[in-house]
Amino acid sequence: MQTMVRIKPPVLALQNLWQTLTLTFFIGVVVGGLTLLGQGILPGSFSQIANSGAVWVVPAFFLASLTTSNTLAINAGIATLFGEVLGYYGFASFKYGLPDSYSFVALWLIIGLVFGPVFAIAGHWWRGEDAGHRNIAVALLGAVFIAEGIYLIAIVQYPIEGIGGIVIGLLIPLVMSRSNTERLYALLAILPAILLGVVGYLVISLISTRL
Repeated sequence: MQTMVRIKPPVLALQNLWQTLTLTFFIGVVVGGLTLLGQGILPGSFSQIANSGAVWVVPAFFLASLTTSNTLAINAGIATLFGEVLGYYGFASFKYGLPDSYSFVALWLIIGLVFGPVFAIAGHWWRGEDAGHRNIAVALLGAVFIAEGIYLIAIVQYPIEGIGGIVIGLLIPLVMSRSNTERLYALLAILPAILLGVVGYLVISLISTRL
């Protein structure tokens, strides 16, 4: 018999669809705007910190952890990433004018539609009572930082920023896991997730260079 995994409601719980969509989309827009602001403030290659895809999935992960069902989590993840994309390009339009093409906007919305649910479910699992699910969730979040770090070092040639991403990715399982056993399993699970993440970054990079 399959047992149901009980997830305790957080103190601040997102329990209905419209509340979830409104809050997560608004926060996404703010994050997108701050990304554009950060790119203008941080010097040189350090602007990549603000322009990090890994950083963008963090709000989706943690906002989805506040939801009370998988369905709400998925909606939270998509709304957050959509808000980030539209916030970033919306504020960019105010600052620099309308773009000649909306291809990149469409690309990043598609990416949000694909990866929003992935990291949203991970965030939802992270708060759950199933240790295996928690390990996968933490591994996914850590892996996206490590994969981006590898990409920055090998492809973009930003070694300092890349090393920083790798360090953050390795720290995530150590900080976010509940026990030493879970930390060990999360670090083991992070290895295949890193491979998938690197492939994902390469595919996105290949597509973006053709737009």
